[in-house]
Amino acid sequence: MPIYNGETPHKDADEQYTYTYAGWDSEPVAVTGEATYKATYSSTTNQYTIKFVNYDGEELQSSSWNYGATPSYTGEVPTKPADDENNYTFEGWSPVVSVVTKDATYTATYTEATNEYTITWFNDDNTLIDQTTVAYGVVPTHDDPTKENTAEFTYTFAGWDHDPVAVTGNASYKATYNATKNSYTITWKDDEGKEIGSDVLAYGETPKHEDLSKENTAEWTYTFTGWTPAIESVKGDASYKATFSATKNSYTIKFLNYNGEVLQSTNVEYGVKPVYEGAIPAKPEDDEFHYAFAGWDKEIVEVAGEETYTATFSTTTNEYTITWYNDDNTIIDQTIVAYGIVPTHEDPTKENTAEWTYTFSGWDHEPVAVTGNASYKATYNATKNSYTITWKDDEGKEIGSDVLEYGVTPQHEDLSKENTAEWTYTFTGWTPAIASVEADASYQATFSATKNSYTITWLNEDGSEIEHETLEYGVTPSHADIYKESTEEFTYTFIGWTPSIVSVNGDAAYKAVFEATPVDPSSKTVTITFLHDDGITILEQVTVEYGEIPVCRYTPTKMGDAEHYYTFVGWSPEI
Repeated sequence: MPIYNGETPHKDADEQYTYTYAGWDSEPVAVTGEATYKATYSSTTNQYTIKFVNYDGEELQSSSWNYGATPSYTGEVPTKPADDENNYTFEGWSPVVSVVTKDATYTATYTEATNEYTITWFNDDNTLIDQTTVAYGVVPTHDDPTKENTAEFTYTFAGWDHDPVAVTGNASYKATYNATKNSYTITWKDDEGKEIGSDVLAYGETPKHEDLSKENTAEWTYTFTGWTPAIESVKGDASYKATFSATKNSYTIKFLNYNGEVLQSTNVEYGVKPVYEGAIPAKPEDDEFHYAFAGWDKEIVEVAGEETYTATFSTTTNEYTITWYNDDNTIIDQTIVAYGIVPTHEDPTKENTAEWTYTFSGWDHEPVAVTGNASYKATYNATKNSYTITWKDDEGKEIGSDVLEYGVTPQHEDLSKENTAEWTYTFTGWTPAIASVEADASYQATFSATKNSYTITWLNEDGSEIEHETLEYGVTPSHADIYKESTEEFTYTFIGWTPSIVSVNGDAAYKAVFEATPVDPSSKTVTITFLHDDGITILEQVTVEYGEIPVCRYTPTKMGDAEHYYTFVGWSPEI
């Protein structure tokens, strides 16, 4: 068998890969003739340092990236402090970020914007007129403001408390005004609104005018009482109207009863329609009639002099109250019937109940001609009610019906329901709960459902059982990743289960699947696997440089049982 005694074959690295001798293209065998063996190499993708720096060269991020990858910045958005004139907004990187082919540095770039400042414009009473935003160095301007005129003064804008200057920061300006005192017209009118004179007076002066007089009439006597509205100092154009009090003539008006008795005597003003405010006039009834006030002997009209009104009466035959009762002594009705008339009433009704239907059968005694107040009581025949009871399956489909009298308790044999792969059904009764008959009713069968469970078995790659569990139909099984010990030739990585895990629909078994990776003797990294104390459940896998001490980021826990509780004490073998 030929032996190679030369230097280890070598292949120069390029930008993308570093190459490591991996052996010959075929295994050397005993010489039987000329033969050629070609060196082969494994490749490792090269990594490069990619830096992101701020405008001033400050390093923001530095990390290694594989050849061909597109690097990304994951830190906080870069910033550049504002100066007096400008503020800055992050725009991107220079040069534009591209795929990795070598070490690279990207520098943050910014857009700049001129600083702006707030200019506040106040009225002379310190109320805010406006706020404007003005760029540094620009002289601010604003439309002339106004000040609401008052009754006393008219205001004209006179300028700002200081002239606006070029902006170097926030600033404020306050309006100033010139004031001119107002004058107003005062108009004097008689009590009919006719103008009798006018004056022009400055705000704050008090108007004056001599008293007026008005000629009396046969109906009225007039006395000057002043001006309306009340005279006050000038605050605007105003009109004052003369006012007079008037005294009206009054006359005696009498109201008399049928027998001349004075019921009311009052003085009423001329032109006013008198009103009788006493008790309603009355006349005693006799055996045959009773009397009702029917009004006055003449129409009441507006007063034009003294007047007398006499009460009149209508006559009515006497009537009596007939009271009609239901059989529970509640009043159905009360009717008024004249003496000598036989009272009648339409047949009453009695409200049916769930148990009975009622039919009117007559009054407790036959009605007779009225000679005074009387009462009658209704009587009824009662018929017991029957109702339809409907039976339904649990899906609401009718399966039968019965007609039963009120108070009878319905009965029906128990039902059954065919079981399915997922459920086992047991008859539990009827809904609502069966009760004695009080009305038409419907009862629906109810069933309890017990969900089926199945055995799920977890197998190692060699078919040996790891564990098994019982899960309900429809639950999706899950299991922690498991471990397979590496050999000198291969390392193994757990990649899942076969067949693919599905929700439970029957007994099932799942077998672990591992991916085998050839061991590279020249590799500078080692895969360290941390297992639970069952020896197969992976807690974590980490890749470390040769010679480094591996660290597990998780502190293992173990569920206690009835006898023990467990505390993590370390690893075996010792790290």
